[in-house]
Amino acid sequence: MEGNHKKQFCAGAAIGNITPSKAVMPLPLIWGIRFTKVNDPLHVRALAMSDGDHKNLFIAFEMTLVPYPEETLQFLTDATGIPKERIFLTATHTHGVTPLSMGLYKDDSAAEKKCRRYYQEILPVLKFTVEKALDGMLPAKYGYGTGISDVNVNRDCEVAPGKWDLNNNYERESDKTLRMVRFETLDGEMIALLVNYACHCTVMNGCIEPVLTTPVSADLAGRTCTKLEEQMPGGVVIWCSGASGDQAPKMGAQCWAKNKNGKLVRKSFGGKARILLEYLSDEHARDIKLANQSIICNETSANIEVAESIALAEAAAVNEPMVPYVLRLMMIGDIALQGISAEIVTSVGKQVRAVSPYEKTILVSHTSGYQGYIADDFEYDHKCFEAGNSKTKKGTAEKAIVDGFKKMFDESHR
Repeated sequence: MEGNHKKQFCAGAAIGNITPSKAVMPLPLIWGIRFTKVNDPLHVRALAMSDGDHKNLFIAFEMTLVPYPEETLQFLTDATGIPKERIFLTATHTHGVTPLSMGLYKDDSAAEKKCRRYYQEILPVLKFTVEKALDGMLPAKYGYGTGISDVNVNRDCEVAPGKWDLNNNYERESDKTLRMVRFETLDGEMIALLVNYACHCTVMNGCIEPVLTTPVSADLAGRTCTKLEEQMPGGVVIWCSGASGDQAPKMGAQCWAKNKNGKLVRKSFGGKARILLEYLSDEHARDIKLANQSIICNETSANIEVAESIALAEAAAVNEPMVPYVLRLMMIGDIALQGISAEIVTSVGKQVRAVSPYEKTILVSHTSGYQGYIADDFEYDHKCFEAGNSKTKKGTAEKAIVDGFKKMFDESHR
């Protein structure tokens, strides 16, 4: 991945609207809850890049997960001719839409059929968006920068003696870092801004309205990107999730409060969560815009190298097969993008980034499928939510992922 590369770097970006139509609504969620209306639209954003030898795509869906990732990857390869290994797919992990490809519904169920109908709406928009990004590629330059945004908080909290649940915990670790890459034309006009931040997009999660209904929402990531695109015309803002497994918005539809007996109980703001979403996305957008001002774009050439591997970890359940995590690596010059098919918590995320020999390293969660949470030892010991929703035994996934990325970086330097 090292060497002199003097060919001109090129980039293009585009955005497409993938909000479910009235024809597929209502969409299912869980426990009988349905999406029946739209609070704010969903988008897919595509960044196309060329190092002079290869075309590459970075695509972010404003969805819970990448929809049917293997099918989507094949669809994009067929549509563009770009090899699968050069297509990096991720999702913002908003909880404000039906989580396609999570395996919640049986294949022949009415719910899964509805999901498939929605997926058929997404595909032509995806194709058009990617083609627009590729056709719009121009000679470009890029730069990396960091900043701070204080809109997240650690969510592992002791809500009763010995009982840990999801609630704001300002004592446990929280990564406030914005990791960003800006792409510009040679004349300095913004093409795209790639933003990475560690936070669940769950401000609207629990915004339950009468008769078990909830609105579609791109949540924190989507509202923030839309606002920035309105304030920074001409560019596409692409948000991706960092080590967000134990990170939540500091405000949201659900909260804990003491009842008249002094016991902590879960409460919901319902539809009033819309106000919280606007407030937090305003704050997040201001933070990103401020950090963007310090980025200097002076790189006009770059090798774009890619790699993929599978990390196997021991399953939590007895007699179950090893759990495979898909690891992706995309190098844009000296900027490393690490992708993982899971939700990874803060402490583990630090270890994963630490194996990279590159200072400019960005960890991207929710890529190439979904294998649940990768929790740390503390969360297993305290029976936290993330450990309870992990597919692997304590410590095994963490080691497998760290070793997997270390091997990928070692091989890249041979």
